[in-house]
Amino acid sequence: MRNRRNYYRMLHVQPDAPLDVIKASYRALMMKMRFHPDLGGDHETAALINAAFAVLSDPTGRQQYDQSLRERDPHVFPQVHRGVARAAQADTASLGRDTTKSRDASRTKQGRCVFCETRVTFAIHADCRCPRCDSPLAQPHELAASTTERFGRRAMPRLCRDEPIVFYPHWPHEGHAARLRDLSPTGISFVAEAAVELHQLVKISGATLEGVARVVSSHPVGGQHSVHARLLTVLFLAPTGTFISSIV
Repeated sequence: MRNRRNYYRMLHVQPDAPLDVIKASYRALMMKMRFHPDLGGDHETAALINAAFAVLSDPTGRQQYDQSLRERDPHVFPQVHRGVARAAQADTASLGRDTTKSRDASRTKQGRCVFCETRVTFAIHADCRCPRCDSPLAQPHELAASTTERFGRRAMPRLCRDEPIVFYPHWPHEGHAARLRDLSPTGISFVAEAAVELHQLVKISGATLEGVARVVSSHPVGGQHSVHARLLTVLFLAPTGTFISSIV
């Protein structure tokens, strides 16, 4: 869970989150999402989460960290884009949930977050995130995006990856625990206890990647749900094998 060493993203909270929310998210990650080493989590990941919590739970440490974060990334804090967020809230009420690939692409081109539909007024680059839901805004690399990801006809070879992730069916939402199975530059496969509907839009967050995906297949398997989804936006956070080096 490197998340570019952004402590707020590591704890899955917004920069203006109160301490109670930070504490609740920390407990959920370590226990409910099973990131604690005693529950099968990775020691390095748990250490990063603990380091983030130690800073953000201390008022002085958090204030100093916020100042350094503002200097490094002025787009992180919601107040910078408060006007953008207010406009987005008004627009969202009149917009239905898009369910087709063409409309997903159209929304991205218009400078709008694919997941929460917030308008984006700044230039989008590889590390850009939505100021409202923190979803990555960049589409998969053009070579990967030019292919088609459909269940049963994978556009590119998948890399096996067994690790915990969290997926969000809408925003805001506390997130559902899931287990990543494999991924490619254009698609992802995971197993979840919560039901996931066909064509549903989900935000995905984990140690390897964050992104927004459209579900192309979902079916029950042994009391869980096997899900395949097409990545609409993605930010890879950790080395994932040869397919990443071929597209960056």
